[in-house]
Amino acid sequence: METDLCLSAVDLRQFVLFTQLADAELQSLLKVVHPRRLEAGARVFTQDDEAHGFFLVLEGAVKVFKLNPAGQEQVLHVTGKGQSFAEAAVFQGERYPANADCLEDSVLLFVERAGLVELIRSKPDLALCMLAGVSISTIISCDWWKTSPCATPAGASVVICSDCSPHRARWSTRLWCASP
Repeated sequence: METDLCLSAVDLRQFVLFTQLADAELQSLLKVVHPRRLEAGARVFTQDDEAHGFFLVLEGAVKVFKLNPAGQEQVLHVTGKGQSFAEAAVFQGERYPANADCLEDSVLLFVERAGLVELIRSKPDLALCMLAGVSISTIISCDWWKTSPCATPAGASVVICSDCSPHRARWSTRLWCASP
């Protein structure tokens, strides 16, 4: 169900995919994002529905699940505030591979595939910045290098640099691993 919720760039910037987008890029993106207010138990999508978009959880929680041959639920994951789901099906142009239901009253942001693809084609740097956001998040969330010995030779390094927008400050991250 569509809602009259007024969205802003701040609402989108909390999601990993969009953390590295400039304000102008976020404003463009807002045109293809549609808020939906759903009650607990509401179906977001059904397995094999055409994937017309992916979802961001602004409030609430959603479970993504399949039914086994006996009809029992097999929960694949639960997505909460600040997370997204169904991106793979959308970017691959496929159908949803599972079902999704709201676990509680939720506000979801539906990102329409056609509009997003059109934006990316007209502004390829948008895709690079989205990838940068995901990459940074992966590095931040993987703290294995703090507690585990590295399997790389001494002095090996991983360097991630991006400059997605001329007015954004350049950032870089370096990780060094010493031999165990």
